[in-house]
Amino acid sequence: MMSGYLTGKSANIGGERRRYTVIEKPDGWCVSLNGMTTGAFPNRAAAATVARSLQHQADNLNHVYERKSH
Repeated sequence: MMSGYLTGKSANIGGERRRYTVIEKPDGWCVSLNGMTTGAFPNRAAAATVARSLQHQADNLNHVYERKSH
């Protein structure tokens, strides 16, 4: 799966938060981040569940990073 840290830095660096989105592809529904996508899921609900989980994990990691950097 894609991590919330593509470069090892916080997703908030540069002022923009990374957002996981669900997109439809010819072979099914995928989770997308910065133009990268996961493999296809059988339905939109499954992809949305994974996107929410990844976003939650990334947001939690961002909070840890922000606390350490202050």
